[in-house]
Amino acid sequence: MSIENKLKERVSYHSGVKAEDVSSEMYLEGDLGITGDDAFELIEDIQKLFDLDLTEFDFSLHFVPEAGGIKNSEYGYYPVSVGHLIEVCNRKSWFLPDRDLENHQKFKRALLVQNVLAIGVFTCVLMAILLVLSNECA
Repeated sequence: MSIENKLKERVSYHSGVKAEDVSSEMYLEGDLGITGDDAFELIEDIQKLFDLDLTEFDFSLHFVPEAGGIKNSEYGYYPVSVGHLIEVCNRKSWFLPDRDLENHQKFKRALLVQNVLAIGVFTCVLMAILLVLSNECA
């Protein structure tokens, strides 16, 4: 079995997407929903399977952790595609994917929307608490 097919099987296992539906253009996070612990387990899995040197790999540059939020200001610039992982497996060592400004901007917009929604929910909860308290005092 080819490296590409073996890798697509591992990506399929970790994403739940059928191997035949996985394409090299797909991004692990954006298209396949592989992030956090799932991403860590996939990378660990392929490292063992293909005997990869991942000393240059920085998880925080490519993936959001399961908990705790973004830790690296460069996150979003270097999304990992299936095609990139195929090339990593062929080379037997990690190298940075191409820098993707559009992906970074998309991530920043999504983060802004998430923060605005969180502030809105917090404000609604706070207002509800104040309303309940003011009714109890009356």
